[in-house]
Amino acid sequence: MKVLVVDDNKNNRTHISKMLRVHSYDVLEASNGVEALRLLKNVIPDLIISNIGMRGMDGFTLLLRLKKNSITNIIPFVFYTETYVSDEDREFGLSMGASRYLVKPLDPKEFNFEIETTLKEFKAGELKPKRPKQTEEEYLEKYSERISQMLDSGINEIDLEIEKRKNAQKSLQEEIAQRQIGEEKLRSAALYARSLIEASLDPLVTINRDGKITDVNKATEDVTGVRRDQLIGTDFSNYFTEPEKAREGYQEVFLKGFVRDYPLAIRHMSGHTTYVLYNATVYRNERGKVEGVFAAARDITELKHAEELIKLEDRRLQSQLKISLNKPETQNDLMNMALEEVVFLSDSKVGYIYYYSEEKEEFTLHAWSKNVMESCTIQNPQTTYQLKKTGIWGEAVRQRKTIIVNDFQAYNPLKKGYPELHTTLFRFMTLPVFSNGSIVAVVGVGNKETDYNDIDVLQLKQMMESIWLISQRQEAEESMRVAKEAEQRASAVKTDILMKMNHELRTPLNAILGFSDLLNMRLAGELNRMQEKYISTISKSGKHLLGIINDMLDLAKAESGEKLPLSIESFSVQRVIDETLLFVNEKSIQKKIIIKKEIDPELDIISADKIRFKQILLNLLDNALKFSKPQGGKILIAARKAGNMAQFSVSDTGIGIMEENIDKIFTMFYQEESGMHRKYAGTGIGLKIIKQLVEQHGGRLWVESKYGEGSTFYFTMPPVINKEENK
Repeated sequence: MKVLVVDDNKNNRTHISKMLRVHSYDVLEASNGVEALRLLKNVIPDLIISNIGMRGMDGFTLLLRLKKNSITNIIPFVFYTETYVSDEDREFGLSMGASRYLVKPLDPKEFNFEIETTLKEFKAGELKPKRPKQTEEEYLEKYSERISQMLDSGINEIDLEIEKRKNAQKSLQEEIAQRQIGEEKLRSAALYARSLIEASLDPLVTINRDGKITDVNKATEDVTGVRRDQLIGTDFSNYFTEPEKAREGYQEVFLKGFVRDYPLAIRHMSGHTTYVLYNATVYRNERGKVEGVFAAARDITELKHAEELIKLEDRRLQSQLKISLNKPETQNDLMNMALEEVVFLSDSKVGYIYYYSEEKEEFTLHAWSKNVMESCTIQNPQTTYQLKKTGIWGEAVRQRKTIIVNDFQAYNPLKKGYPELHTTLFRFMTLPVFSNGSIVAVVGVGNKETDYNDIDVLQLKQMMESIWLISQRQEAEESMRVAKEAEQRASAVKTDILMKMNHELRTPLNAILGFSDLLNMRLAGELNRMQEKYISTISKSGKHLLGIINDMLDLAKAESGEKLPLSIESFSVQRVIDETLLFVNEKSIQKKIIIKKEIDPELDIISADKIRFKQILLNLLDNALKFSKPQGGKILIAARKAGNMAQFSVSDTGIGIMEENIDKIFTMFYQEESGMHRKYAGTGIGLKIIKQLVEQHGGRLWVESKYGEGSTFYFTMPPVINKEENK
């Protein structure tokens, strides 16, 4: 089972992970709430164990975010903390929807017992998903109040000590002793209050009525890059990207008494920006007079970046969906649409797509964006480029990676300039598109209002990979369409030839059979033995050829898509099998083949085309006799019920079929043995035709065979055929 451990202390994470892995849990780790949320986009764990006080996003906020999501709100959530240990903290955590609230340290046995119990209760349905009992605004208010309470606690202790000193006037010794005690407690309280402030990972600051900073913690020094002694006495609003907005914020606190989630951006001395949400409240002296503002800033930089990334992901997915729904008919339409979406996705003004041949080391222009065509006034622009002649835009191929130039006007030794009247570039990004390890295209964009960054690279890379897959699919579909049309044309030509051959062969063959029958009837006189033999050979050969022509005619109809005509009637299975065996009895005796039957008494009458049924059975019997062994053998005809179907089989002890040829025997003109001197006669179309007949009856035909030992051909038919469906 997967368990996600969230703790900003690496040693704590390692210790917890070791305790879990001993019990075979699959452990995932995150250093704070933001990292955990990012991880949960790809993996859904069975349990989450989280600390509370963490930089970036604390455990309470993480739980609040998870409970808002329909997927993550059911995951069991366990707090494991060493700082927030009061009953009030525990009650607050459970009210947020936590499944367990554990206080460090626990020995491994206790810890794993709590974890196993939580998972068992969840699996048994005893642990229902809990929703927070308060809103996010209530949560933030309580969170800020908790910090203020910690500060008030220290101040109250100081007040108590001052009161004690006023009352301790009995003696000088007592007064000195009490003063020393009070001063020590005062120092302890001050240190305690200071430690609480410094322990906070969030920037904390106090401001007087004039907007001047009166105190800060270490986190404020870190986020501004200014020492504490330099910050104190300066204007609070000086350290923000929008000073006026910051000033309005603290003035609102003095008017209303508080602000919640006031968005600002702190500017570091290095120029780096940290996005924060300020929560502030006024603080009063012992007489209740407002003396200043206490403000706590929560760093949401990573969260903001994550939100921006989600927005970009959403834009990219919408672009891909738009292309898929529009279903561009040609490669040209697809790439033109893709280019416009790439330009839009990267907030660029211009863009291009070049196809690239690694074999020729040559670029071929596919498309420029509309804005380029409007601003570029070059007549007859070049459309093909050799890699060796390209400037910085060819580096995407030479280096096989993305190239970003955020100051295109500055000198760059890789640039070779661009022609007069070409679109002016200020910022530029180009990346290669790979397929099976080879570069197949290059996409470039330019003139974004802000710098191109890694997020742009990721979005364009994923977009073009998706587009290229659509392109490859489109090419494959086009190839299949062309191949299918060619196959249909070839089939039509073949069918036409077969129909003409049928007509041209049947006419003279009817004459041959007719005259041979007349000679057999002695209408032209008596025949000697030699003449009778010759005429019998002519008649048998003619009838064999007529059977082949009839098969060819059936095949032509099947190939043209026309159903073979069926005349459905009810008949006795036993009787029709016996009638069919009459046609092969003589040949079976000659080949020393013993034919047996196994007919299920319950399979008496079926509804099918009797003539076609005989044709199917006779073809299978004829093949069984044809491919028998010289020393003879056995043939078994079986018929039985198989579910709601009638199943028939013809088994033999003949030569069998090689395993690699089993799938080929139902194709047209295939024979197990081929060539000029084949041992076995036949056209190789009989199985193709009877397969069509079986399927037209609503059944199926298949074979099981072992080379050298024999074969069994099976076919099924429904006992009753719908006449209308087989017209």
